[in-house]
Amino acid sequence: MDLKRPTCHEAGHVVLALFFNFRVEGVEVFEGKLRTMCQLDAKDRTDKERFIFLAGGIAGEKSELGFYDTTSCKDDQEKIFERGGESIETYLADAAGIIESNKECFRELRKKITIRVIERSMEMSISGGKNSFKLVSDGEIQQIWAGRQSRL
Repeated sequence: MDLKRPTCHEAGHVVLALFFNFRVEGVEVFEGKLRTMCQLDAKDRTDKERFIFLAGGIAGEKSELGFYDTTSCKDDQEKIFERGGESIETYLADAAGIIESNKECFRELRKKITIRVIERSMEMSISGGKNSFKLVSDGEIQQIWAGRQSRL
């Protein structure tokens, strides 16, 4: 299983969520796919912040891999359109700039997500577990973000 693209994608979303002060509840595997859990439609966030957050996944992929998978952004693009936004590409440069300015945090989050996926996959193969589980908690995410703040 190649974890590079999905872990870059989710780490990108998390960095953007933290940057814009969205409440992040964690990163999980749900029905076999990684996803970031956050309060996207919180009343104190603007539509533009939501759109840039949603572009954060492909910005994370592009940052580390040099490209992004157009299939992986379909759900994010749909959420942007549902909220009255434009093409996800419209928000990509802003998202990429935020990830670049928080690159160390992005890489640390990606590393933690990757390790947790591998650990949980091994546990599941031994125990015959489910394909939905939490990988990184909100507390762990906040700890990584706080560490980034202290390095500034």
